[in-house]
Amino acid sequence: MPNTPSFGATTTAGGNGSFQGAQDVISNVFGVTPKYNTIHGDYYDPLESQGQQMRSQVYNTISGLYPQIMSNAGQTAGAMQQAAAAPGWGQAQTLATDTMGGKYLNGSPQLDNAMGAMRSASQASTANTNAGVRSQYAANGMSFGTPQMQAQQATASANTAQANQAEAAARLQNYQAERGMQNSAVNQLATATSTPLGYLSEMNNQYTQPLTQISQIVRGLSSGGTVAQPDTTVDKGFLSNLLGSVGSL
Repeated sequence: MPNTPSFGATTTAGGNGSFQGAQDVISNVFGVTPKYNTIHGDYYDPLESQGQQMRSQVYNTISGLYPQIMSNAGQTAGAMQQAAAAPGWGQAQTLATDTMGGKYLNGSPQLDNAMGAMRSASQASTANTNAGVRSQYAANGMSFGTPQMQAQQATASANTAQANQAEAAARLQNYQAERGMQNSAVNQLATATSTPLGYLSEMNNQYTQPLTQISQIVRGLSSGGTVAQPDTTVDKGFLSNLLGSVGSL
């Protein structure tokens, strides 16, 4: 099927056209005002004969989907606003700030409780061992003298030293872990601050993005054809009048 124009050629008369410079001279010398006919070029649809029908179908589909598209955009924007207002972001900022300030470098009540429980267990084990030794001596009718007491004291001192080493290792490990967290807290604070701001800044895009996509579709369906260059000619009636004026001179 031939690619026929989407709309026919039109002709307009009058106006100054592209001969404005000569018009004034002709008018002054011969008393005749030039007129021009401008032939507007035809527009040839890139989709050929079915172009208008296809465009109408697409436009009608977009028009039907538009309310739902904007409703979805509104719901997404509302969800982003709720996410930005979540109280967890404030809590995360507080935690990151406290960690950066070294609040937890020297341990915590939980760590202190764990160390206290470890020491109590060590002392209880030492006392239980010493009591068992005394009982064995008594059962065998043996006296429990100074050497045995010194041995028990040495055992208690060794157990205390082991408990001290265990606690020191645990607190050092906790300190090193907190130092790592302290260094990471800068990024954590940035994330806890920028993420809700990002949600808020993205809200408007939820409305503009579908509009941009629709406009691109409309623009794509409204372009791509060819238009012949307009052809401006002098009106034949003017030529007759001009020749008559020249002949009368």
